Amino acid sequence: MRPHLGHLVGLILFLTTYVLGGDLVNYRDPIHGVEVRIPIGWSLSVFPRYVLITSEDLTRFLVFRVYKGRNLREAARSVLTETRLMARSWRAHFKRTRHGILIRADFKGYPYELDPMIPISWGVIGRTPPQDYTSLTYLIPLRRSSLVVSFYFPRDAGRKAVEEMVSVARTFRFTKRRIPSKRVVIRDPETGQVAATLRIPEGWDFAGTVLTEPPRDIYFVATKGDRVVRRDLITVSTLIQPMGQITQVSINGRNFLSQVPIVVSSFEGAVDLMISLWNSQGGGWRLVSREVYPKTVYLKALEEGFKGQWLTMARVYGMPADLGVFRGEFTARGSGLIRLATLTGFFMNSPQTATFSAIALTVQARSRGEAGGLMRGVLSGFRPDPEWFLSKMQRNIKDHAYWNRVILGVMRRHNEFLTRSSIAWTNILSEQTFVRDPETGEIFQVDLTGDHYWRDPIEGTIIGGVRELSELESLLRSRGWRKLDQSLEGFPEQWR
Repeated sequence: MRPHLGHLVGLILFLTTYVLGGDLVNYRDPIHGVEVRIPIGWSLSVFPRYVLITSEDLTRFLVFRVYKGRNLREAARSVLTETRLMARSWRAHFKRTRHGILIRADFKGYPYELDPMIPISWGVIGRTPPQDYTSLTYLIPLRRSSLVVSFYFPRDAGRKAVEEMVSVARTFRFTKRRIPSKRVVIRDPETGQVAATLRIPEGWDFAGTVLTEPPRDIYFVATKGDRVVRRDLITVSTLIQPMGQITQVSINGRNFLSQVPIVVSSFEGAVDLMISLWNSQGGGWRLVSREVYPKTVYLKALEEGFKGQWLTMARVYGMPADLGVFRGEFTARGSGLIRLATLTGFFMNSPQTATFSAIALTVQARSRGEAGGLMRGVLSGFRPDPEWFLSKMQRNIKDHAYWNRVILGVMRRHNEFLTRSSIAWTNILSEQTFVRDPETGEIFQVDLTGDHYWRDPIEGTIIGGVRELSELESLLRSRGWRKLDQSLEGFPEQWR
């Protein structure tokens, strides 16, 4: 399965790893100093100049910025410049309020500029975003600076959708207590490109890279003492045979054989697998809680696209399969520590194979609150580079095209072998064989007599049972007869 659809699996896992789940909860990021309550499936990203909150269907956005000084006119000009860059055409209106300035802009276009990864997300799910947008921006003077809050939503969004955004904005605040942090860079060893950046607490050791095999995903680990934050790629492949099952487990590109067959088809099964892997390294980890995240609109679209592609392949290869995508969060306790993990997984199970792939972000800390804060801080600042991501996709597609050709070649030879074997057995049972004239290419089915077959080039008469180096062979050759090719299994022209 991986050679065919592995790059799509990688996209599903990669693009959904940093989307939040769960009910409306308080989202506190102590690394960037941000706190807010957001609905299920919405995501939060911290960029150098602003904080971005995105709805689950990628159509509504909230942006929070702080400008130095209290000059609202200057801040307003900056906002209009940004709107002009997003829009093909636009018009704006200003209104003074009790607390500052309100700017409304209606424009043609989609606010791609807010997050460089958004165009890739829309491309993956194969849909076109709305093109008629409204933005509402509030500019509020503070003691020494100005707060700018922007709402972006489709012009036909209902009142309830806008009110939901307002309710989120009312809970947002910048917190004074922050964990001192540093920016780290992850590079792709194949190209030298910057693959992603993120922020981790100061004083922590960090290592990160891009795995060199498809789907070329990002792996990193940050540690300080018994505290750990890591992102891992896990794959499990099980070959199901009548004589037994063979399972290979791969963790960040390192492969291990399992004596126990492993088939994962649910979030619960994936959690059990993860805890088993942790306990194989010691620690006595036991499950405390787990929660399956409901599938967002975006994740459902990815899954539907995946199923559509697999159905097409199933018709070609004759391999029916059960497949799906799931996401969730779980907590485990061991050796006086807490591990909190988010898991995005894909499974594909057929009568012959079972495959499971997942990206897990795991935080180990001394308390549940500390683990949650570290996880949200890392998720908020994890920013893949769009140019690298496109480069990775191109390389994956090239690799998978090669493996598709290899597999098609193997299947073609296998089908050819079955055809040849069937023809040979049929001929043996009926005591017949095939002969071919080497000059004309004509093929004939004749009685199986043994030895060699010769053909009269004028009348077309065929005789068999001619022994090599016999007087009859010499006579036939002298009179211009041709020796025929003979094969019980037929010839290549008959195998296709």
